[in-house]
Amino acid sequence: MDPARAVIRDARPSDLSRVYEIAYENATRDDPAPPPNPGFFADIQHEFHAGRMVVAERAGMVWGYASSVARGRIVFLSSLFIAPSRQSSGLGRALLEALRPPAPLVFCTDSSSDPRAVALYIQAGMRPRWPLFYLRGPAVQRDLASPALETRVADAGDPELARWDAEISGRARPMDHAFWIAEERAIPLWFSRGGSPVGYGYVRLGAGTLHESGAAVLGPIGARTASDARACVLAAVHWAAQRAPTLRIDVLGPHPVLEPLLAAGFLIIDQDIFMAGRGRLGFDPRRYIPSGGSLF
Repeated sequence: MDPARAVIRDARPSDLSRVYEIAYENATRDDPAPPPNPGFFADIQHEFHAGRMVVAERAGMVWGYASSVARGRIVFLSSLFIAPSRQSSGLGRALLEALRPPAPLVFCTDSSSDPRAVALYIQAGMRPRWPLFYLRGPAVQRDLASPALETRVADAGDPELARWDAEISGRARPMDHAFWIAEERAIPLWFSRGGSPVGYGYVRLGAGTLHESGAAVLGPIGARTASDARACVLAAVHWAAQRAPTLRIDVLGPHPVLEPLLAAGFLIIDQDIFMAGRGRLGFDPRRYIPSGGSLF
């Protein structure tokens, strides 16, 4: 398909069913026994309503879409997917260009390791920063010591927790906190030592994944020191393991919790590359666990 003959435009509500179809096709294209198509993805709907989404259309048919969320100085590319039959046709480059933010905003994304994707983002001004590991763990982990911190459930909408997240993640995002709580049954947590908080986090009991709808997804989780960040993640794992059969968490390569999670039985099920343009991101990969590939 000639990208010059495709129309790149803002998505409309009527496009979402086709966008969900493209997302499903890409998520299951190498799966010999794919799960049923749910026909709806809550995170994509949130990207549409709380971010910006564009589509590539030709002859009345949508063949690809991309979405981004702008929070403070950070513009995160949440999705960029082309229908499998139209890939390597230049549509991805056209969609990416439509979402490229002006300076001094920092454009970033989680890129697959596909050389075509990496090359596309490099040419858009992004550079590889760190590997991002997608981990899956059973509810009962081996050799995982009792947490060194106290864990307590925070009030939904706690402004202090939102303030910690804005400081540690590098951007304020009240609409995303509301989405996690309302749509993904996220439980906000404080992690404390001697009664004083050292970190915060979410366990999203209703987030699941396409292949494991009952999995609890951990993140975001953050702390002000790397050692506390490690302890906070382990405390979150301990708390979540009592409430879900399977756990999912995304960990940046420099984070100190990566090794103990692997030692405890978590498996690396996939790997991406966090890529970003020039500028200060506002978060430390040793102290922050992202919420996932949609909102980071």
